[in-house]
Amino acid sequence: MAIQFKRSRNSRRSSSGSMADIAFLLLIFFLVATTIFNEKGIKTTLPEWKPDAMTKATHVDHVIQVFVNGKNQILYQGKAISKNNFEKTIKDNLQLLMKKDKDVEVTVSLGYDRSTNYGLYLWILDGIKNAFKNAYDEYAKSKFKHKFDHCSQPEKEKIYNALALDVWEMPVSDYLAAEK
Repeated sequence: MAIQFKRSRNSRRSSSGSMADIAFLLLIFFLVATTIFNEKGIKTTLPEWKPDAMTKATHVDHVIQVFVNGKNQILYQGKAISKNNFEKTIKDNLQLLMKKDKDVEVTVSLGYDRSTNYGLYLWILDGIKNAFKNAYDEYAKSKFKHKFDHCSQPEKEKIYNALALDVWEMPVSDYLAAEK
């Protein structure tokens, strides 16, 4: 006669509580160890918001119109201008405005076509900022006898108030549609 062995039906159970702890620890590890890339974009410092500030109407002579069409041509005050003369033209215009008025608020209307080259758009924006930086330097030299970078914070505030910059951006197609 053959001997029969009884199998025990006791199955082994393992606790799954520690599995959740391990998964949580792995999640924390990967969150801490992963490098998160920052988006690169245009570095622009926005003006400080003041609740009691009144919006002043800008005189028509104090508006500089710059448009970039779909063919990547720069139109300054409605006339085509070469890329080489762009920054100098804005600088000359700012000097004329500063000679007329002591305190000038200049609005730069920067229009663009949606098919404009992004690199050209950034180049134009940099040219506008450089022209204003040169104007700030000249104003600082005439008033405080040193460059803008060496001015104290109250002196810089006086310069910003005397020569205020406001850049208004709008796609040309939207601008033309708004005029109709």
